[in-house]
Amino acid sequence: MRGARFGETNQESDPKDNLALLKNLIGIFLVVVLLVSAFWLSFLVGQRMLIPVTKTVVAEGTVEMPTSEALLISVTEEAIQTEVLLPKEEEVRTVKPVKREEPKPETPNLVYKVQTGFFRQFDNAKALSQKLQDKGFSNTIEELSTGFYRVQVGEFDSRKDAQNVLDQVQKNGFEAIIVYRD
Repeated sequence: MRGARFGETNQESDPKDNLALLKNLIGIFLVVVLLVSAFWLSFLVGQRMLIPVTKTVVAEGTVEMPTSEALLISVTEEAIQTEVLLPKEEEVRTVKPVKREEPKPETPNLVYKVQTGFFRQFDNAKALSQKLQDKGFSNTIEELSTGFYRVQVGEFDSRKDAQNVLDQVQKNGFEAIIVYRD
């Protein structure tokens, strides 16, 4: 009965053939288990590297949670202290919230201007100057030592006054910024 079908018994089958078939099946099974284990382990290691675990101390309790840059929490410095858990060969660092820099008070020596243009060609500066004059804004064209020309509206002692003129200039369709000098 050579060429027996699956499920049929073959009286002539050699036990060595059955043993070889069993060894092949076990070998294939072990390779599959090894591959799945390797992928799972690399996934866990990669996830740990991509999303560091932080230890957050809130009042008296400790909470460990994964963090990501997409999750931003705004807290006061007194409320929370965050420690980043690094691999064992590196030390643990404490991360403190960045303090915002307070705006500087106005300095009496500063002169504020509303700058509406910065050009290499004088003709372009002159054209913008004329458009500003047509809208009722007196302005100056200043030539710089670099060969550029800037068009500016007004000269103010306070940023607030410059901001008011900036708003008017922008409402009339011009792009502008506030600049200042000592």
